[in-house]
Amino acid sequence: VIELGGRMVLPGFIDAHIHSVAGSEDLDKCSLGDQPLDLAQVRAAVQACVAAAPAGTADDWFEVVNVNPAGLVMTRGDLDTMLPARPLLLRGTDHHTAWT
Repeated sequence: VIELGGRMVLPGFIDAHIHSVAGSEDLDKCSLGDQPLDLAQVRAAVQACVAAAPAGTADDWFEVVNVNPAGLVMTRGDLDTMLPARPLLLRGTDHHTAWT
């Protein structure tokens, strides 16, 4: 028991909705680090990741994680110019937004 002299203590707001398993699965994937990027910056970052990754076949998905979805608008054409020969998945940091 802690005497607070008439004052009150309320519990803090704690986010119990986390994706710990998904976070560990993403460690070896191309990550954009939740940075607020525009389309040109996303394209450059994805191309740098592709260049640094082992070559994949035409059927291998290339996955990019930790994309900050705030204000980011991309079309299918935008994605196709980033990686025209392979399927591409960009996943938002909220784990509820994806571009494919």
